[in-house]
Amino acid sequence: VLGECSMISNRPYRCPECFGMLDFFDKTIECSAGHCFQLDAENHIPVFSYQKENINEYSIQYAAEKHDNSLAWLMEANNTTEERFREEILSKLRLRTGQNLLITGVGTGNDLPFICKKLGSSGQIYAQDFSKEMIYAAADRIKNRYNLDKHHISFSISDAVNLPFEDSYFDAVYHFGGINI
Repeated sequence: VLGECSMISNRPYRCPECFGMLDFFDKTIECSAGHCFQLDAENHIPVFSYQKENINEYSIQYAAEKHDNSLAWLMEANNTTEERFREEILSKLRLRTGQNLLITGVGTGNDLPFICKKLGSSGQIYAQDFSKEMIYAAADRIKNRYNLDKHHISFSISDAVNLPFEDSYFDAVYHFGGINI
């Protein structure tokens, strides 16, 4: 969960450039090889790489609202509810209490309440997205909409083709949507 900067663990994070260990400071993240990344001190979110603003619908102002409208259309077009849809998709992962899960392309975090229900408060969720706008919306929603404070959710802004995580740490990886060129 978003906490004090000193509470951010460097595990399971690794330098996406050289895969070395990372040290977290107040506003930066650094590896011993000299690679340096930003730490969003206000939200306590590591920023390894991100999509430039105004590139697509996920990197513009009101991106979260546009995302929500698209999602509502998808559910209506498939004659389902978001709850039914997400429960069905997530059942295929066979998630269990206490597991470590990586979500690539977390978007606005709509899956998080459903995933938290399956992992319980002992599970660890690492939610990644290339869009700052989407991550900030997801981080806001876990606090102000979904009431997921008792769950361990860590956000990072990074490119899914160059993830900043150590090998073999996660029990499962989940991705829904979010692949754009």
